[in-house]
Amino acid sequence: MNLVEKNFVIEVKETKVMPFEEKVLTSGLCDFVLPMKFKKSKGMSKITYDCSGYSTISQIKLQGIKDILEILEKTLITYNKSNEFLINSEKIALTVDTVFYHLKYRDVKIAYIPSQEHRSFKENLEIFINQLKEYGDGQSRRILDKTYEEIQCRNLNAKEAINYIGSLRRELFASGIIGE
Repeated sequence: MNLVEKNFVIEVKETKVMPFEEKVLTSGLCDFVLPMKFKKSKGMSKITYDCSGYSTISQIKLQGIKDILEILEKTLITYNKSNEFLINSEKIALTVDTVFYHLKYRDVKIAYIPSQEHRSFKENLEIFINQLKEYGDGQSRRILDKTYEEIQCRNLNAKEAINYIGSLRRELFASGIIGE
């Protein structure tokens, strides 16, 4: 699957996306996902995504823990919006190839790629943090490990995790570990 084109297309079985989900996702109101269009034919849905101005996290150069934590926090805020639109967040895969970032506007969107494999928030978070660790140095990896450990130990939900990461970012800024 090539997610780096200006527009990319995937094809899935029509049954992977419920009619309600399709209607909501294509309404233009879902600000957490990349704009998408569906075209059905012979039991299949061809989904076209418009990622103009956005790059996958795997394509951008992150500048240390400051950028990594900003991306992580914004991704979780974006992910958490799925509930507002009655989209099952367990059907959303968080990876460095499905999370998109707009460098100019510092905005995050997710490519909603329907999957039968449902992932809990904690499973998604573990996968995403482990992938983000590849973009950091030793200190960044330790901070990300501690972040995931705290979220697990405290059994935080997505909203609580967002608050925890925001607080951590402020703490690291105040201590001089991350600068402006």
